[in-house]
Amino acid sequence: VDKWLLFFCVSISAIGILCQYSLVNSNQAAILDIGTRVALVQVLASLLGISAAIILSNFDYHFMAKLWKLYMPVSVFLVILTFFIGMQVDESIDDKAWLRLPFGLTFQPSELLKICFILSFAYHLSKVKDEINKPLNLVLLCIHGAFPVILIHFQGDDGTALIFGFIFLTMLFAAGLSWKYIVAAIPVAAAAIPVVWQYFLTED
Repeated sequence: VDKWLLFFCVSISAIGILCQYSLVNSNQAAILDIGTRVALVQVLASLLGISAAIILSNFDYHFMAKLWKLYMPVSVFLVILTFFIGMQVDESIDDKAWLRLPFGLTFQPSELLKICFILSFAYHLSKVKDEINKPLNLVLLCIHGAFPVILIHFQGDDGTALIFGFIFLTMLFAAGLSWKYIVAAIPVAAAAIPVVWQYFLTED
């Protein structure tokens, strides 16, 4: 376990809990219709998350990446499930991207899909390695990266879809994408951004 990484995770979680607790005890609590339960759920979620991270850190991530055929279908299925039985966690959020769990808890499958995508995409990148810049390999990598972006877009959560896109581009760049592709993509991206903004992104 990386001690500094663990320290920062615990610190950021503690700050998040403190902020939520402060909000619960402010004059905004009644307006936002939130109670102490919100802060307690955050404490529990943080403890579970950090515990899970420590446990998973003891597994070989190379082995975990190879199991993509098991966890990717499950995570995609859970996201697709939100199209049918998804729920809103707040009236101000119009996408039904959460699943209801027992004890009044909710779960956002796209968060699980993020982890699964990172592992599967890392495995895909490791398979092509030095041949990443071959056109066919690059096309297949782009299809791999586009799949979760499109899926989450149709779910209605464009904010999360953009995060998937950013993860994809960052990993592709770190894996050794040729500068000729990056330079060529700049004018294409510049032309595409206003079209995507106007016709594809949701209002919020």
